[in-house]
Amino acid sequence: MSLQSKVLLFLIISICIALLTISIYPGVLNSFLFPILLVLIFCMPIFVIVGFFALIVFRRRGYLRKIKLSWQVIKPISAILLTTCVLLSFHVPIRLAFLLSQSDFEQFIVNNEVKSNRKLGFYRVDKYRIDFAGGKYFLVNSHGDGLSTDVVFYGFTYQPNLEKSPFGSANYQLSHLYGDWYLFQVSNDY
Repeated sequence: MSLQSKVLLFLIISICIALLTISIYPGVLNSFLFPILLVLIFCMPIFVIVGFFALIVFRRRGYLRKIKLSWQVIKPISAILLTTCVLLSFHVPIRLAFLLSQSDFEQFIVNNEVKSNRKLGFYRVDKYRIDFAGGKYFLVNSHGDGLSTDVVFYGFTYQPNLEKSPFGSANYQLSHLYGDWYLFQVSNDY
């Protein structure tokens, strides 16, 4: 395996590990999505033009003949990217981190605490609320949606209300974690 292939493989692995680590915290990847898309919309034409001219220059100087990717490199890169996509799709990093933090959340409920802004396991709980049906909501992240004054809230909930949350009801989504525990996402949608 050539040095170029090893460097490419190292970069791909580093990026995937960073994405999996960041995805432990609900909503963090989503909060990065809007600025990245905004930059891509404005910078993509520049990247395409610069890339096109760079390819022409590299081709004329003969650099492109030296770069060869073999199946020894393409197979592991494909496997790493596919595995990362599957792990992110099924919320595996969040599930594992929450599984390790679940006892702290349950202890919080058993002690009937009402304090907000405290650390439970891997997560800092910004707000804690109980809805009218008895569902317990732990808000761990929130950010603007990038287009308006709406705020999107992310967190964990125990025995949630299936129709709305104490943080809003627009685009209310629940993802089952374990037992009566769910991951929630909701917008206040002004």
